[in-house]
Amino acid sequence: VGTCAEGLKVLNTSNGQDLGPDPPGLIRDFWEAYRGDQEMEGVDAFVCSHPSAMCELFEPSNKTLIVYATTRFEMARCYTDTLPGGCASDPSRWAAWRDAVRRL
Repeated sequence: VGTCAEGLKVLNTSNGQDLGPDPPGLIRDFWEAYRGDQEMEGVDAFVCSHPSAMCELFEPSNKTLIVYATTRFEMARCYTDTLPGGCASDPSRWAAWRDAVRRL
């Protein structure tokens, strides 16, 4: 199975669905890598749909974020490669995403 992801500076097939084991660190690395990027600076809004929790990655942009939940709201926070036991074993990632949506 292929991917349309080309030329990405930080995200990859491992962290591109769940922000990896350290979401705040990945978000920081993402914005450091894209600081001054013309294409990124030209964006008016980000649309996050599958999984919608990836919108947390774009929160530091201070641009419009459109969250369109096409599937379970907690997808990419509760059942991921980094947290195979789900939110029952560690609800902190679900709580962090819930809190981020409240900030939005």
